[in-house]
Amino acid sequence: MPRLCLSTIDSTGQAVGLEASPQAAECRAIAELFSDRSDSLDGHVLGLRLGRAAGWPEAEVEPRLEQAKLLQDARSIPPGAQPYACAAVDQSLALVRDISNRGEMLALRAVVAEKAVQALRTSKP
Repeated sequence: MPRLCLSTIDSTGQAVGLEASPQAAECRAIAELFSDRSDSLDGHVLGLRLGRAAGWPEAEVEPRLEQAKLLQDARSIPPGAQPYACAAVDQSLALVRDISNRGEMLALRAVVAEKAVQALRTSKP
C-alpha cells in the first residue's frame, strides 16, 4: 500500500482527504479492494475510510459504513445480556466457529440476516 494512503489515517482511525493528490487513483483502487474483497470487518471499514479520503461520494460511503456498524454490532453481546451466561458463551463460540469456516464478513452477515428474520417473526401479529 502506498505510504500516502497509510498517512491519510489519523490517530482516531479516520481517513483524511487526499482526493487531490497524484496517488488518489491508486488509493481509490486499494480502497475498493479492501472494501469489496476483505473477509474481515476491519479491512472492509479501512477500505471505506480510505475511499472516503480519496474522494468517494459521501452518498456511497455513508450507507456502507452504517452496514458495517450493523456487522460490528452483530459480533457484540446484546445490551443487558450476561456476557458469561451459557447462552452468551455458546453464541460467541458458534460465531467464532462460523468465522473460522466462512470468514468474518460472511459470518457476521448471516448473524445480521438471522436477527432481521427473528425481528420480522416477532413483529407479526
